[in-house]
Amino acid sequence: MNGTADPNLIANALHAIGRTFMGGALENRGDAPMGKGHDNAGKPFDIETARYLKPVFAAYDSAVRSRTRAEIVLLAGVKTLKSFALEICAADHICNRNGDTAIFFGSGDVADTVSTTRVMADMFGYERIQKKLRTISNVAGKARFQLTNGAIKFPDKTFFLLPANLNTLQQKNLGFAGMQDAFVTGATGVIEEMIARTTQYRDAIVFLESQGGETGFDFDRHYLNTNQGELHVICPVCGKPHIFNWKAFDEQSMTRTDGFIPTPPLSIPSLDHSAWIEHNRPLLISPECRVAGFQRGDDKLIKNENGDYIPSAILRETHFQCFHCGGIWLDDGEFGKTRIHLDKTSHYVSSNPNALLNKIGFNFAQWINRRLTFERQSGWGQMMLEKLQAQKTAKEHGNYGPIKIWWQKVAARTWDDELFRRKNQTAYLIGSYETDPAKLSYPPEIYHCRQMTVDCGKDEEAEVGEKIIGKLFFEVRDWDKTGNSKQLARGMVESVTGAYSAWDLLAAQQRYWKVPCRRVFIDAAWMPSQVMEAAAKHFELVPPDKPFQLPSTWRLMWGADGKRIGNKGQTFVEEKIPGIWRAHDRKGKLWAMSLQKIRWLNYWFEDQLVRILLQTASVKWENLPQDKLVIVDIDGNPSPELTRKYCEFERDTPNKFRSWNSGLDSRHLDIEKNKYVDTHKSGHWTEPRDVGLLQVVGVAADGLLGHVVAEDSAKNG
Repeated sequence: MNGTADPNLIANALHAIGRTFMGGALENRGDAPMGKGHDNAGKPFDIETARYLKPVFAAYDSAVRSRTRAEIVLLAGVKTLKSFALEICAADHICNRNGDTAIFFGSGDVADTVSTTRVMADMFGYERIQKKLRTISNVAGKARFQLTNGAIKFPDKTFFLLPANLNTLQQKNLGFAGMQDAFVTGATGVIEEMIARTTQYRDAIVFLESQGGETGFDFDRHYLNTNQGELHVICPVCGKPHIFNWKAFDEQSMTRTDGFIPTPPLSIPSLDHSAWIEHNRPLLISPECRVAGFQRGDDKLIKNENGDYIPSAILRETHFQCFHCGGIWLDDGEFGKTRIHLDKTSHYVSSNPNALLNKIGFNFAQWINRRLTFERQSGWGQMMLEKLQAQKTAKEHGNYGPIKIWWQKVAARTWDDELFRRKNQTAYLIGSYETDPAKLSYPPEIYHCRQMTVDCGKDEEAEVGEKIIGKLFFEVRDWDKTGNSKQLARGMVESVTGAYSAWDLLAAQQRYWKVPCRRVFIDAAWMPSQVMEAAAKHFELVPPDKPFQLPSTWRLMWGADGKRIGNKGQTFVEEKIPGIWRAHDRKGKLWAMSLQKIRWLNYWFEDQLVRILLQTASVKWENLPQDKLVIVDIDGNPSPELTRKYCEFERDTPNKFRSWNSGLDSRHLDIEKNKYVDTHKSGHWTEPRDVGLLQVVGVAADGLLGHVVAEDSAKNG
């Protein structure tokens, strides 16, 4: 024997177990015309016009051929043929596989309507299903199947079309279980109940499809358990793979960092690559061009004199900018060269490669579908316009319904209510000012002070069980007399074993920015003894260069819950810490000193910070863009290495929200508890919020923000 498989033997074997068809799900469909609702003039489905679905069918066919169990999950935008793909696979199972087949819907009305108007009408166009019906429709003068809105009963199996609820799922053994618009089931456990109906078949197929749901929904959780294949395409300009799911509209995902190196276009000769990179890199990381992905167009072209969007201009100017090369992709329609190329090169890259092999997920958004075009009023420009209008509704009226629907239905993204609410509410001002430690950010006549605030973190090199402060997060701000503030610096410094401590490096930042010790506020709630020791060590003498001097030290901060401190309804209290501390100055002289602390109430200052950040207060809170950050070394010299290391740390990832804005948004008001609580603490960092709070507390003693007495005590006289 030569070891070559005999097709006839294979066919006979398949025939013996009732499986005579050797093709896949698409071959089973054949030339069946597309049914109602597809606007295809009754023509057959052409996979070459929706190649982004090829990997979906390949995953199904592979599981069927290997007779292995699989769970296929499509997290996809509406109008992307996701339901159609499920129905094609279900039809293949009806014709060629073992076990009952079921498609479940979000409600009974949908099940009745969709099953009669689309699913059944479409499947009756299959030649193989027609043949199956003719063959078994009448044997010995008796009908052998029944056709109802709920099921088609064949002699060898039943095809169910039912609403998804616990009642319809009982007493079923399914070889194929599909669910359309699965997000509708919420967190009810219905999906688990459906999957439990498939355990009798070791090669059962579970197929879930839906738009994005919400954090905690069963469908979205099932997608997270898959390999999470994210749609990618090949840039027609530079030839590099580019992510093309919801992240193409996400600013954080599309922002180029300072270390970005662009990819030259394919049209640039290799000998000219270095020159092209040298010329274009500064342009692509400039503030105007740093964010790639979908673009609405130049504001001069898309806005009128009042600053309002011009809808027709947005439809015309919307385009896509490649992250890697800056190349422009235009929406050139269903048969345009660009849209065809993007569809043709579509593929998926797993963002969860450690998932079980039989859990296969696909995430794709509306904009990959070539048939959604400007002519059909559903192209890229229309998607952009809908997003901008939804964002405006959220910002101006507090109505988050439209933007939620856009992200779920168009972008196919799971909705995180707290995250998106904060992102759309908070419009942080990015400063365009220059920073100079020797210069004031405001004119002298309105300048108030410069402050540094610090939050403490654990030393990552500490032994298990040790509690050692080895990481410090800081912010430096200038304040004017009306309560406006400009961020001059922010960052993180860490201890380096055998070289210097984080405290020493923090003191270097303080000296560089010329912040007096009495304007340095450090959170001392965790490991206060270490903070006190550091505060004493890094004292300064005031006034400087005078015969009579006194030590001045950092202020230690303790936040507390509640509505007031003391009997006078204060929101903060300055106190002297009992005891005397001693430390040597730089000349070796020993000084004795006392330390000061401030106790303050979380609720009132959190509330004030929120109003400032949301710009409902009449003051400006300006932050620096990353490219203007400076962190100095132990000698006080600007360090590109330390700055770059921090900037790489300060960015959002799929599992960690760590941009500065995300940190400012890390807390929200719990109405029931009437207190501010951390939001998804495991996924967010809170240090930017904490140092921001300390900034507000720091100027409270000056009466700068009018924040001295708690509201309830003030009302009671």
